[in-house]
Amino acid sequence: LYTQVNCFAFSEFAAWIGTEAGFMGSTLDSPNIMSVLDSHNTDLPSDMITALLVKDDDFVWVGTDNGLALLDPYNYSATTPKSSPFKGWGITCITKDKQGTLWISAMKMDEEEGILKGSGLTSYDGKTWQSFTSKKSQLAEDLLNAIGIGPDGTKWLGTTYSPWDRDHGSGLCAYDGKAFKTHG
Repeated sequence: LYTQVNCFAFSEFAAWIGTEAGFMGSTLDSPNIMSVLDSHNTDLPSDMITALLVKDDDFVWVGTDNGLALLDPYNYSATTPKSSPFKGWGITCITKDKQGTLWISAMKMDEEEGILKGSGLTSYDGKTWQSFTSKKSQLAEDLLNAIGIGPDGTKWLGTTYSPWDRDHGSGLCAYDGKAFKTHG
């Protein structure tokens, strides 16, 4: 069986691997796949794993090409967060800040226009979802390729940059919790 590795994350005792055929767990001391979890043996939204983030030693946030789930890999159970706005969306990136708030972006194909559509930037504190899009904020681009958090808490967003598209201010973007600033 050949499969593509899309992402990975580490907890204290395990390596977690996201592939196009599901979620795999491995020991750290000598790489050895101990479990394979997918939509058939858990409630993962899809087998195509696109992003991973360790919540703690017992749970892993799993982004798929069909939404987001919180996975307990030891008990083979996954749950979709209540009111998740990501059903039908492919998670492109996920990270968390020092307060434990998740920062997520996703994409999907807009069937009408035939183009890839981005979700913008979404935060989730465990109870409330907050969405920032180019229509509702100063965010220049809704299709994000990367999210990183600087030492001061600034969210750094990687977008597709085109130097020829002067009307579309994309590239590197920063969000300090109050305003977005594009660095082009």
